[in-house]
Amino acid sequence: MDLPQIRQLGISFYQPEEVLADYNVDADQLAEFIRAVTTTVVPQVITNTEPEILEVVAILSGGRSRLWLMSSYFDEPDEALLERLRTIPAPSFDGPVALSIGFGIAGAEPPEALEPPVPDEWREAIVDLPDDAALAIPEDIVEFLFD
Repeated sequence: MDLPQIRQLGISFYQPEEVLADYNVDADQLAEFIRAVTTTVVPQVITNTEPEILEVVAILSGGRSRLWLMSSYFDEPDEALLERLRTIPAPSFDGPVALSIGFGIAGAEPPEALEPPVPDEWREAIVDLPDDAALAIPEDIVEFLFD
């Protein structure tokens, strides 16, 4: 039996490198978190046969994480996969770090410019703020998402 192809498409950060450097992001700790996400995702989706771009979006803050799954094929996230991902220990840095890890499943090709997705919950968290409120992601929305 041929299994569908799964490949990691890349990792996108929502903050510039200078911010990550200010937060003393430990590359080894972050790499371990990303490896754990990958080794959790692959066995869960290995039998999927529909082409799909799957994004695991994470905010890591104070040793805690919030995670979202965004799919090009499914409207609702795979709750079993999301629960497994939530058990991965989050590294702690000097500030919140937001990233997205993309996977191409069953031969799905990403768009030419793969932009990090913004989960609906992020938009909903700030919907009542004034239109002229300038927000940095994730620094200014962490308080809304972790309460």
